Amino acid sequence: MKASFSGALPARRRKLALWAAAGFLFYTVSGFVLLPPLARVIAEKRLSKQLDRPVTIQKLRLNPYNLSASIRGLLITDKSGAPVVAWDEVYVNFQLASLFTHAWVFKEVSLSRPFVRVQLNKDYTLNVSDIVARLSADITSKSIEPAKPTLWRIDLLRLAGGKVAFTDLTPRMPFQRTVGPLELTVTNFQTDPDHKNVFALSGLSDGGERFSWNGSFYLAPLRSEGEVSVSGFALTTYAPLYQDLFRFQIKDGIIGLHSAYRYERSAAINLLAVTNAMFELKSLEMVEKDTGQPAVKVSNFAVTGGSVDAMARQAEVDTMTVTSGRFVLRRNQDTSVNAVELLKPADSAPPAPGGVLLLLRAMTNLVALLLDSTNLANGAIRELNLTNCALHLEDLVNSEPVRLDLEDIAVQAKNVSNRAGTNMTAKVSLRWDTNGTVRADIKAGLSPSSAEVVLALDELNLLPLAPYLDPYLNILVLGSKLGLAGTVRLKSARDELPEVRFQGNAWLDRFSIAGGTANEGLLQWESARLSGIEANLNPLVVSVTNATLNDVFARLIIETNRTLNLMSALRRGGTNAAATLPATNAVAAAWPRISLASLVLSNANIHFIDRSLRPTVNITLEQLKGNISMLASDDPQQADVQLQGTVDKTARAEITGKINPWDSKQPLDLKVLLQSMDLLPEDPYARKYLGYGLKKGKLSAQLAYQVSERKLKSENHLTLDQLTLGQKVESADATSLPVRLAIALLKDRDGRISMDLPVSGNLDDPQFNLGGVVYRALETVLTRIITSPFSALGSFFGGKGEGLRFQEFQPGSTNLLPAATAKLDALATALYARPDLELEIEGSVDPVADLEALRREKINRQLPLQNWNPAANLFLAATDATITKTAPTRAFREAVSLGKGAATLRSPRAYSPTIPVKYAVTENGLVVKSSNASGDVKGATALMPGPAPAAGSGDPDREHKRLAAVEMAPDALPTLASERAKNVKAYLLRTGKVEPRRITESARGASSSGSRVYVWLQ
Repeated sequence: MKASFSGALPARRRKLALWAAAGFLFYTVSGFVLLPPLARVIAEKRLSKQLDRPVTIQKLRLNPYNLSASIRGLLITDKSGAPVVAWDEVYVNFQLASLFTHAWVFKEVSLSRPFVRVQLNKDYTLNVSDIVARLSADITSKSIEPAKPTLWRIDLLRLAGGKVAFTDLTPRMPFQRTVGPLELTVTNFQTDPDHKNVFALSGLSDGGERFSWNGSFYLAPLRSEGEVSVSGFALTTYAPLYQDLFRFQIKDGIIGLHSAYRYERSAAINLLAVTNAMFELKSLEMVEKDTGQPAVKVSNFAVTGGSVDAMARQAEVDTMTVTSGRFVLRRNQDTSVNAVELLKPADSAPPAPGGVLLLLRAMTNLVALLLDSTNLANGAIRELNLTNCALHLEDLVNSEPVRLDLEDIAVQAKNVSNRAGTNMTAKVSLRWDTNGTVRADIKAGLSPSSAEVVLALDELNLLPLAPYLDPYLNILVLGSKLGLAGTVRLKSARDELPEVRFQGNAWLDRFSIAGGTANEGLLQWESARLSGIEANLNPLVVSVTNATLNDVFARLIIETNRTLNLMSALRRGGTNAAATLPATNAVAAAWPRISLASLVLSNANIHFIDRSLRPTVNITLEQLKGNISMLASDDPQQADVQLQGTVDKTARAEITGKINPWDSKQPLDLKVLLQSMDLLPEDPYARKYLGYGLKKGKLSAQLAYQVSERKLKSENHLTLDQLTLGQKVESADATSLPVRLAIALLKDRDGRISMDLPVSGNLDDPQFNLGGVVYRALETVLTRIITSPFSALGSFFGGKGEGLRFQEFQPGSTNLLPAATAKLDALATALYARPDLELEIEGSVDPVADLEALRREKINRQLPLQNWNPAANLFLAATDATITKTAPTRAFREAVSLGKGAATLRSPRAYSPTIPVKYAVTENGLVVKSSNASGDVKGATALMPGPAPAAGSGDPDREHKRLAAVEMAPDALPTLASERAKNVKAYLLRTGKVEPRRITESARGASSSGSRVYVWLQ
């Protein structure tokens, strides 16, 4: 058969067949046997020379039949011998169709287990930087005219089991990462501009991170769309890249991402859009690097349905969820905020690692694309949910740190957006500190801005915020429960301040504060409520329908150092002086307009303690109740005040009147009524300032205060009932005034002391002090009473004045004159009305007039002895004769002798004074009374008969000698003074209005202050 076949062929054909067989054989042998080793050697040499690195190829295979080739075991190493590029096999299947088209056509291009190692050196150069530079130089040196690009077509482009190792030596701790195995598939790849190339890329890192990228792309212009997915992306594995750059440290955190995208870049279109994005961050834990304190801890943060159009600057999110988030917000002592500081570069931050620089360049390019758009950014979150979150607030600026925990934070919000016309709704709730609750329902919109917030706050403990009061108040907040229920409405118009209104109620229950020094309760109440609040921010107006304050307790203490606890509670630079504010119109305009329809006070108690005295003073104003109505800062109408209570459970106190505390020019009219307050608690004050203890006593007061045009006019009527002093005590602060006398002068027969203290003054006077003014007024009244006691008595009982303090007598007489009895009657009446007053009576004489009168009386008593001789009585001798005392003479003297002492009250003769008169002797010896030489005796007294003077009395010199010759007993004048005092005492006792025990005769003896009897009040 063979012979027949070859022989059957013509010679020419047989020759062509042989050549064809030889050529086919050579093609086969060359393609399969000769060319692969030769090409491998040439490729190794040229690549090694061009790359300046050792290049080895294990095996090169060609299949001339199907035009395929494979390169196995490629390895490119650097000078240290470390691999740079390697693969197991590259397979290329070329198509003959390329010979008949304008494109290079490949049926398949596959790369099996490729490996690429990229290293960023400390000098920020890559391990392949020289290769890139050499290739770039070669391309640049070949100035070839640009030609029409060759088209490529690959039916299947595949990469399997690839790995990329990245090493960054620029950080303090080198960063290494290996990504692989990588799987890449591109089907029907073409470089035609309008051809859609479909691809799929997936991989796994050595840290367990998984990623995938699939979609399609076009080459000219470059555009792509597809989906990207990343899971298990651990932030801690990348710590070397950022740990030295920031002030925080990420302890944990895993990111997952899935998103669709679309990108297009051309002369006409710039588009970068992300749609249907889902982002998840789990187990995030961030701490401050320096202190190790936690800053952020989030169990889960998730975003679903996200879409971003970077060029249009628009973003939307279907849902955003935060679960179990813990956040710490702290203001440090230098007023820096930790959240801001953590985002700042570290103080000793080195240059950014190369990996970070690559990321920053990519971000810079993205930002540049965004800046190309002039649209304002806007976004929307259709649903926002925060569940079981917490915020720890700290403020270290104060000496006492402020710490507040907000727990169980839950937020459900819809349509959160900055787009015009969007209506947002939200429900917010949280737990304040331990038991407080905050709830808010929010409705808000933009363009124009508007909001309506329904607030419900209850049981908010203000104790954590108390350190904010420390610079101003030295107090301790022991308890407080703040509540609020109402609605806040905000509305704004273009080019105008927003209008903000609040309507609702507020309350502060179980409020209690103590003084910071003594830790004693200062102020507390059970309930304080404001109902019907209407507040407006612009202009600032606050109106309250009703305010109630129940079960109030306040403690007012004067400490041992005489400081007031209220002043100690105010920090005023170590002084108790009140700060003065400039009364300018600008300041006045800044005050809000405030109105209060009714303030109701119930069961208020004020405890006053004075520890500066021993024993301590304790006074309590109890069960104070009442109301203040129609109180308004901008209304000239005065507010009505009605308050009443009790003092120490016995005395009734009442305050009524009208006030306007905001307008100093408005008249003020207040009346204070106090009834029967027991004074025994004030005994320490009596001991200190009066020098006496108190046995008993009650105080009642009617006080009226009127202020008009900053001028005070006050009427203070005080009534002391049964005020009784105890024993005298030693006190350096006691008054020098005779206190007992003052009380005795003021106390009436019923045991009451009534006193009026008018007070006036100018409130604008810097020296004006109400307490000081009242004290000075009281001191003035008491001083006037003490220094002029009889004037005081006179003013009380019809006015005899200081004339009551003495009684006039005729010289030498002990008999009371009619005028003296009238004064004594007035004095007796006054003593009856003032039963505590005592008298000391002191007789007095005129050494000249009284002695002369006594001598004359003695002479006159001797004249009747001579009158027993009728002749002698009728005819007096021209010369003096010695008078012989006989029995008839003594009998006559005893019959006509003047009565003394108490006897004058029983004898009518006792009221006829012995008045010195001058006598004349007629020629026949008759004695007649001449006219009163001194003119002192007038009327009936002048007509009274008197004894005839002794013979020779018409001669003054002779008369003087005769009087001087009369001898008187040494005690004549003291006896006269004593008898006068006894007559005055007897008369006062005879009125029946003065008890004997209240009158004493002076132990000072007789004085020489005139013919009088002086009385001293005690």
